[in-house]
Order: sequence, then structure tokens, then C-alpha cells
Amino acid sequence: MSYNNGKKTTDRDEILEICKTFYKSLYEKTVPTPTNTRTQSPDTDDVPPFTKSEVRKCLKDMRKNKSPVPDDITSDVLLIAGEPALDYLTKCFNEILKTGKIPTSWEEARIIVIYKKGDPGDIKNYRPISLLSHSYKLFTRLLQTRMERILDKNQPREQAGFRKGMFNNRPHTHSQPGDREVQ
Repeated sequence: MSYNNGKKTTDRDEILEICKTFYKSLYEKTVPTPTNTRTQSPDTDDVPPFTKSEVRKCLKDMRKNKSPVPDDITSDVLLIAGEPALDYLTKCFNEILKTGKIPTSWEEARIIVIYKKGDPGDIKNYRPISLLSHSYKLFTRLLQTRMERILDKNQPREQAGFRKGMFNNRPHTHSQPGDREVQ
């Protein structure tokens, strides 16, 4: 791995420092973040609480055998824990919906870098991957599932380009210049 000044190193600690410096500068915020001036909790009166069946379905749909970081709990463990875990998760997720506050542990990630191609000594040839808490992933999947349902229900048919189930197994109907209709 090499520094910006071209000096090469194979020392693990120096390589970690190069990676840390590179990705920190890459992901530094350059646009000011607006401050939230709300002093009260978000209005959740029109947001129905999550049901245990929603949590169960999303948990079953999660990918299995994934790394247990940063909290050492995988979706497999949550599934094996059964109904008590579903009760607890449902209660926690509904509290998050109600208060708008997430656990601080969800703000943490373990970042690994994976080599893409090119000079292995150049940090720009690596891709960072953030390993996140499985409970956080489950919560975001619940939100995504709800948003997809609402958006799909309220989108006109003409806005079907990348929506699930739209145009599957249907012939291509867009004509190209020079195409002739077969009679």
C-alpha cells in the first residue's frame, strides 16, 4: 500500500492508517447538514405500529449466514430465538417509530475493504463495505416494505419502470425507429 507521497509500506498499522485517512477524506461531509428545529417527537398518529407478522416475514426474507457484526447477532439467531425475540423486536421497533430515536449501536459499522482490480498497492482499487447490525437491517427492511406498498399503490401505471411485478413475463412493447409491425 502506498501513501500519497508514493512511499510504500507493508506494515499492517500503516496500511490501516492509509485506509482510514483515505476513506475519511472521501466521505467527509462537504455540504452543511440542516439542523432539525423540531422540539417534539415526530407525529406518528397516522403511522400504524408494526405487527409481529410483519417482523416475522421480513426476518424470514433476510439473507442467511451473514457476518455477525458489530453486535454478534445474526438474522439466523433472531429466527432461532422464536416468538420471544419477535415480541421483543416488535416492541422495540414500535418504540423507535413512536420516538424517532434509534439505538446508538445502530450508528456503528465495521468497515472492511475488498480489492476490486488494478494495482493492489493503491487504496483507490479497493471498495469499502459497511457491516451493519442485523436488527438495524431488519428495521430498515420493515420500513422499505411499507414504503414500497404505499408507493406502488399510489403510482400511476405509466410509472412502472422499476417496480416489482410490473412488465414481468410480458413482451417488449416499445417500438424502435425502423421497426415494422407484423400482421
